[in-house]
Amino acid sequence: MTLGMRLLKIENIKVRYSTVAVTMFAILSFMHVNFVGRFMASELLALVGILTFGTLKTTHQTPYLSKIILGYVILLFGLIVSDIYNESLPIDYMRGWAMVIFGTISTLFLTIQFVKNPYAIYIFLTVSIVAAIFLNIDDTIIIKNIEENSNYFKTRYVPIFLPFIAILASLLWRKKQLFTVMFVFSCGSIFLAYDARSSGMTLIIAALILAVQATNFNTRSVKLIVAGIISGLILYGSYVYYVNQVLYHGAGGSNAQQLNLLENPYNPITLLLVGRAEVLVIIEVIKDKPLLGFGSWGKDKTGEYWEMLNILKSSKNLNPLGVIPKHSVLLASWMWGGIIGFIGILIVGLTMLRMFLITFKVNFFLSPIISIYFTESIWHFLFSPIGHIRTSFPFVIALLLTAVYIVNNIKKRQSKCHGVEYYS
Repeated sequence: MTLGMRLLKIENIKVRYSTVAVTMFAILSFMHVNFVGRFMASELLALVGILTFGTLKTTHQTPYLSKIILGYVILLFGLIVSDIYNESLPIDYMRGWAMVIFGTISTLFLTIQFVKNPYAIYIFLTVSIVAAIFLNIDDTIIIKNIEENSNYFKTRYVPIFLPFIAILASLLWRKKQLFTVMFVFSCGSIFLAYDARSSGMTLIIAALILAVQATNFNTRSVKLIVAGIISGLILYGSYVYYVNQVLYHGAGGSNAQQLNLLENPYNPITLLLVGRAEVLVIIEVIKDKPLLGFGSWGKDKTGEYWEMLNILKSSKNLNPLGVIPKHSVLLASWMWGGIIGFIGILIVGLTMLRMFLITFKVNFFLSPIISIYFTESIWHFLFSPIGHIRTSFPFVIALLLTAVYIVNNIKKRQSKCHGVEYYS
C-alpha cells in the first residue's frame, strides 16, 4: 500500500468517525441526566471524546479557539471568586461552574469533528431535526391551540424548522440561487405569526446579511453605510407590518398582545423593554455589586429585584426559586461573576464577532448557516438566559471556528488559482 493510499484511508476513517460523533452528539443533546443539576447526555459524550482524542492539533489549526477557551477560563475564575466571596451554596456554584466547563468541552468536541469534516455540519443539523421531531416532546404539556401558548411553538417547532431552512439555504447558495434563498428566508419569517419573534427577525436579518455579502463590495467603502441604511429601513418596515398584523388582524400568540400595552407600539425599543424587562432589572442588580457580583444563581434575598420586574411587566408573578431575574448571557455573566466574569464573556463575544467578520468576506457553502446562527447568537448574547453557554453557543462557536479554518484554506487556494469565489 502506497503512502498516498494510507493517508486516504486515514482520512476516510476520520470522516466516518466525525459523522458518527456528531450524529450521537445531536441525538444525545435531547437526552438528560440528573446529576448535580441537569446534564445533557451529549456533554458526557463530549467529555469522553476530548479526553480520548485530545485537542492540541485542533487548537493549532484554529487559532481563535485558544481565545474562546481563554474567555471561558476567565469567566469561570470570576464565578469561583464571586462564589467564595458570596458563600454560595455548593449546589449553586457546582451548577454554575459546570455550565462553563461543559460549555467549553462541548465547543471543543464539535470543533474537532467539524474541522475534520466540515460537511459534518450538515449531518449535525439534519440529525438535530430528526431528534427534535421525535425526542423534543414534553408529555407534561397539553396543547389544544398553539396560540394559547406562544412558548410551545418556539420550543417545539423552531428547533425543527430553523435548521431545515439553514440546510436548504446552504444547498441553494452553493448553486448561486440568491433570490431563491431570499424567498426561503422570507417564508421562514412566518415564525413571527406564531410569536417566535426573535427567530423571525433572525431570518430577516440573515437574509439582509447574505444580500450584502453577495455584492462582494469593500466593507470599508461608503456602500457599507448605504447598505446599513437600506437594511435598517427594511427591518423597520417589517416591524411595522408585524405590528399592524397583530393590532388589526389578530396575528401572533399571547406574547404578541404586549403590543396592546404600549403607548407607541411602533417603537421597537419599547416592545423590547417590555418583552425583556429582566435586562433593565439586571442592570440595577449589577450597580449594587459591580466588582464581585452575586455568585452563581445569585439569590434575591429581599425580593426587591423580583418586585421591580413585576412592576415593569405589570404582573404579579411569584419567584419560587428565589433567584435574581436574568435574561442576558452578557449581563448575567457580570451579575454572577462580577467584573472578571464580564471580561471573560466579553472576550468570547468579541472573538465570535471577529470570526464572523472574517467569514463575511468570503462566499462559501457555510455562509447562509453562519448568517442564521450568528445572528441568533447575538440575540442570545444580549437577551437570553445564561444557559445558552451550554446549549446553543457550542455549535455556533464551532461553526465559526470551522468557517475561519475553511476561509484560510480558500485564501491559500486563491493565491494559487485566481478567481475562486465559492467553496463547495
